[in-house]
Amino acid sequence: MKYKIKKIVILTFVICFLVAIPVLFPVTAKAAEYVQSGMPAISIMKSDHTTCTSVEFGGREWYVIAYNGDGVVSEKETMTLLTKETQGTTVFDDGRNLYYNDGTPRGSNLAYNGSNLQSRLIKLLNSFDSREKEFIKSRTLDDIHPKAVNQYLWPLSEMEYINIHGVIPVDTTGCAGWWLRSEVGWGVDIIDYINTINLDKYSNVNYIRPACILDLSSVFLISSDVGGKSNTTGAKLSEPVPAAGTLKFTFLNSTQQLSLKTNSVSGWGGDTVSIGYSGATTGANQYVSAMIMDESGKLIYYGRLKSVPNAVDSEGTVQVTLPLDFDSSRDKLKLFSEQVNGDHLSDFASPPITVNVDSHYKIFATAGSGGSISPSGSTAVNPGENQTYILTPDQGCAVDEVFVDDVLIDDSALTSGDGNSKSYTFSEVGKSHSIIVTFAKQSDLPGATRTNSSSPDSTSSGGVLTNGDGNSKLYTSSEVPKDRSIMTTFAEQSDLPEATRTNDSSSEVASPYGTSSKNSSSFDDTSVSRSMLSSQTLSSAASNSKTGGSGTQIFLTWIAVISSAAVLLFLIFRKRHLHINR
Repeated sequence: MKYKIKKIVILTFVICFLVAIPVLFPVTAKAAEYVQSGMPAISIMKSDHTTCTSVEFGGREWYVIAYNGDGVVSEKETMTLLTKETQGTTVFDDGRNLYYNDGTPRGSNLAYNGSNLQSRLIKLLNSFDSREKEFIKSRTLDDIHPKAVNQYLWPLSEMEYINIHGVIPVDTTGCAGWWLRSEVGWGVDIIDYINTINLDKYSNVNYIRPACILDLSSVFLISSDVGGKSNTTGAKLSEPVPAAGTLKFTFLNSTQQLSLKTNSVSGWGGDTVSIGYSGATTGANQYVSAMIMDESGKLIYYGRLKSVPNAVDSEGTVQVTLPLDFDSSRDKLKLFSEQVNGDHLSDFASPPITVNVDSHYKIFATAGSGGSISPSGSTAVNPGENQTYILTPDQGCAVDEVFVDDVLIDDSALTSGDGNSKSYTFSEVGKSHSIIVTFAKQSDLPGATRTNSSSPDSTSSGGVLTNGDGNSKLYTSSEVPKDRSIMTTFAEQSDLPEATRTNDSSSEVASPYGTSSKNSSSFDDTSVSRSMLSSQTLSSAASNSKTGGSGTQIFLTWIAVISSAAVLLFLIFRKRHLHINR
């Protein structure tokens, strides 16, 4: 019986320890994304080197034989590709098509235009995704007679092959070669099994190895062909890793659609902001995604926010956690619709929509009759900066009362200026504020200096504002030494500091720009430089700012420690007990 009890106790401790493992050893929420916004270094296939970049397109892997004006059949913003593997076999022509387009017999000169090989390449083109075909540029093959116009997939000519000869791997699938398009006397050029140019009859069977020109103007993202984009979704974005190995493309395409209900949110690094969307393309592998670009246009964060498989998902809300090093003055948050089709397949996206992130604190200033405050209204202030307000009474008037964040401040907090003007300065601004000033005729003011408490809980010869029902406020004027007037002004909640927006303690602050889930520990009054924070530091700090060392986690941690110690002591005791019994 005692043995069974001991066994149950040990099992309980082990279970507690396993439960606490996620607390002791937290797991990163987002995997790395091998994706980038700009084209990586491209190595094209030439006769003077033996390596070249390869890309996946149309469900096939291709060698890059020209890029951006350099190489075979190349121009700006294009990439010329040659299939890495042969694409089946065919005769060049079956002898029944040895006629020109006008019906004239070709005789011994076999032309590519109208041949069986050309027909097979047209059929191969039709096996591509219809959207991918939009990104293939046509060309005219003018080195043959008659010319072949509007060719999307085409065989190399003899001269084109010579320009890249020596680096194309030998075809090991058999002794047959693969077709070129050049005519030579009674036959057609092929590349034989030892990688040299040879002749063969048009009626013999050889392999097909097409080339094409890819238009890069619609390339949106470049990722690694395998495992380039992780499978995780959520508000937290990843720092991308440069694409490597075989590449694949995410193309901008009209089939992808997304609209935003608002293009502005308020938030700081570490905040999670909510953004409403509509009109999203839905279906298999469809997502609403986000990216952050720096001032140079480089992709610095990327992630899929939400899967939208069904029609009902076309409208809704997504959350984005702004990185701790996010700086609205340099970084741009962009949302877009994206179809992520997995390894080896092209992805498609809608044009990204920039979301304006307001990372300023706001100070709302207003003045009653008898004077003015400058600046007035809502003023955006950068974190850590100072903001001074000038309180200027009209002729015959003077500053009466000044409320800062609903608290009547003492005259000693004001600085005298020209005439009867006063000034008040918010130093090293670390949150939003409000300031309200009232004026009175000089003849109505008491001769003695007012001494007003800065505490909302104490009384003074002036008065204080206290919370009432809902968003209402109650003003109490105590020890009234004279006749007084009271003025009330109102403003949009989004223009006021958080503390004055509502009377509850909710951490979610609503505004016409979306929702920002704030946490007081997610930022301070000093700006954060991206160079100061490594990716590990950011991940750890983001985790700490959101968890804040909650009681549940501390409890689980202590359970784990106590359980481990108890199990260890029991094993030591049991071993000693067995030794004594011997």
